[in-house]
Formats: sequence, C-alpha cells, structure tokens
Amino acid sequence: MQPEEVLRSPVHLVHQFLAHIAATQFGFDTAPVAELVHWADIVDGAQYESPEAAVEMAAPAMKLTLIIESTQDPAFIPKLIPLLTEMPLAEVLSQPFVANLLPPLLERHKEAIALIRSRAEERDGTIFFDITDHPLEGFNKFIPYYLYPNATYSIGLSKSSFRTKVAVGRIRGPRPTPPRWLTWPRCASATAAAATRVWEPSAFRPTRPTRRARPRRRLWRNSGRTSHSGKSSAAIALRPTP
Repeated sequence: MQPEEVLRSPVHLVHQFLAHIAATQFGFDTAPVAELVHWADIVDGAQYESPEAAVEMAAPAMKLTLIIESTQDPAFIPKLIPLLTEMPLAEVLSQPFVANLLPPLLERHKEAIALIRSRAEERDGTIFFDITDHPLEGFNKFIPYYLYPNATYSIGLSKSSFRTKVAVGRIRGPRPTPPRWLTWPRCASATAAAATRVWEPSAFRPTRPTRRARPRRRLWRNSGRTSHSGKSSAAIALRPTP
C-alpha cells in the first residue's frame, strides 16, 4: 500500500503504513510478518468485520489477543514476541506456554457472554445492562452487539476489583437506523445520569437524578476511542472522594 493510499483511506492502516516504510526505505522484508501486520490493524483499531468475528474468536489472532490482554506474567510477552516474527499465528498459538493459558480464558469469556445475555435488554436500538453485582476484570465490548444485532448503542455498568465503570458505546456498520431522537449525545447524557446513580442499590436507571441525590465523588473520564468500522466508546470510572 502506498502512503497516499493510506492517507486517503477512511481508516488509517497504521501498521500497514509502517510496514510499507520499513520495506521501501530500509529494505525490511515484511513477507514473514504480513499476517501479523494485517491483524495488528484489525485488533488495534477494532476493525472487525462483525461482532461475531470479535466475540466468537475463531481466528488464532483473536485468541492470542485474549491471552496477551489477560496475562499477568512479565516474562510472557518477551518470550512471545520472537515467535510472532518467525511463525504463523496458528503455530504460535499451539506452543505449550501459550496454549495452556487459553482454556480458562475462553471459559471466562463464555461466562461473560452468559452473564450479559441474562442482564441486558434492548430498547429502541440501545442495549442496557448492569453487572455490578458480578465483578469482572474485563469483558469483550462487542458482546452486547453480538447478542442484539439490531442495536446501535450500548450503555452498561460493570465493576472490577479496582473501579466501577459506566460505559457508553456505539457500533458502526450496516445496522438498522435508530429512531431520530436517539443520538450519540443522548446516550452520553444517559451515561452521565447512570453515573450519579451507581452508588444506589438499584444501581442503574437511565434517568436524570435530582441535585440533592448526588453523592460526592470524583470522575475520571477516559476519552472515547473511535473506529471507523468498529465501535466508539467512552467510560467514566467512579471512585469515592476521600
């Protein structure tokens, strides 16, 4: 891919551009890492062809991504990197020190799907779910859209060992057109409203709270990452003020 083609494309394929520069300017042979470069752009930019591709994880690259994101072993990544430059991704995945980590992670992934399926509801193109009573250290953000293919937005409450999170997301692609009143700012407003209720036992209702009901807190806002063919998301992490 030529640099001008990358800059004209609706999605900047950063890793393909880097590979192009390495090959044309420095004589680097990119053929052995072509598969890695291809999937790096897909994973890094959430450029999955569908929610099914992201959630079902049929491709070896998706399973490797799950392992890399979950491992706590500081020696794992340095051991993995040389193999990524020498082997096809399927062969890397079959290495014992990699393959042994996968089964419990896939089981946890299936449990997350089942949990969100049992809690989520879809109204007018938006998915709502509250799983704060079942702490998770993380879950695939495409699960709601996988379960509700006709939805465009999602608003969810989740909890981990170190934070409570209110997340709002939007998926792009060939989805049914949502009602005209349902816009991204409205979803963001519903998320802010949900944040003010996260301390209540009922946890989550997308309604506007009264000013008196607001407990003191600090908000850490994470800027949303937008993918042209993937999803947009924003999150608010809540921690009590000392």
